[in-house]
Amino acid sequence: MRAAGLQEGGQVERLDMPAPRIIDSEVRGEVGVAGSGGTYKHIFKGELHPRTPLPLIMGHELAGTAHLDQDL
Repeated sequence: MRAAGLQEGGQVERLDMPAPRIIDSEVRGEVGVAGSGGTYKHIFKGELHPRTPLPLIMGHELAGTAHLDQDL
């Protein structure tokens, strides 16, 4: 799966990540779009909290399609 990873110095790179393993109580979805809130704006500008891990996978405001089967 693809992700946006914030690197040092405000550089965002495309990362190829393994698809997470889901369990029976979860649903896998196909993300159509992902957004970022105001906190990411500050992190991107270098206003990092000491516990901010880099690279940081960005985007937690999502819209997409949920799939009830496991074959995505």
